[in-house]
Amino acid sequence: MSCCETLPDHVYPPVIPDDFEETPVASVPYQVNNLTSKRFAVVLDCEMVGVEGNASELAQLCVVDFLTGETLINKLVQPTKRVIDWRSQYSGIQPSAMRRAVKNNQALRGWKEAQLELWKYIDSNTILVGHSMQHDLKALHLIHPRILDTSIMTRMAVDHECLRNWGLKTLCAELLSRDVQNHGRAGHDCVEDTMATREVFLTCILQPEILARWAIVKRAEEQEKAAQREIEKAARKERMKEQSNAYNGGFDSELDEPSEVEVLRWEDIAEDLGWPHPDTGYDPWSD
Repeated sequence: MSCCETLPDHVYPPVIPDDFEETPVASVPYQVNNLTSKRFAVVLDCEMVGVEGNASELAQLCVVDFLTGETLINKLVQPTKRVIDWRSQYSGIQPSAMRRAVKNNQALRGWKEAQLELWKYIDSNTILVGHSMQHDLKALHLIHPRILDTSIMTRMAVDHECLRNWGLKTLCAELLSRDVQNHGRAGHDCVEDTMATREVFLTCILQPEILARWAIVKRAEEQEKAAQREIEKAARKERMKEQSNAYNGGFDSELDEPSEVEVLRWEDIAEDLGWPHPDTGYDPWSD
């Protein structure tokens, strides 16, 4: 029996790993200056490294209070599995820094301890703000009900059917006229990324005209790219037909026309879908 016969609408239940935890339920409503309540909103960024089993694991956690800009957490996180690739040019984490933090008892021990540290400041009422938050939530093994994602916000501003996500570096340059992630091979600064995400979000909600102008430009660019892809697609199809005719000795009939099946190339879909690069596995839009 085919999939469509079993589930006609292609609706599948979400698969949540057993070790994912829900943020604790709020015990009291948020109140300003109430020391027993958690933060109203925080901005969060994680850095990950490659570990055995072709997986990624949390290696740094930074959390900033959205309202005040106060840094709440900025700690390295000791991975629970053996590190295969530190991704230092992206993560900004050097093995020596991790060893030193672990030796001095300054690192959190694995994603579970990072979870517990985060829960000191948040509960189910807290709004988590971030950029491409799916990566951070996965690294933290966390399920949270209230998320504001700058990658989704900016993408939806361009078009509700837009598939492309813009990286934090691009958003900062084009919305804030600010250069971030400019440390070369030293990699990203987790605190800088967190603060930059906060600024992007504040700009989008406090100065919506800036976001609207940017979205108009990006919408036109994406429409132009889509039109160009259609032209290139038609040209490839024509080349396939010509090659097929040449192979068949120039005989052209409906029976000998090439099939409509196309070979998808990486460059045809990478920018649109934000898929990790096939060689490095690194997703440039997750920053």
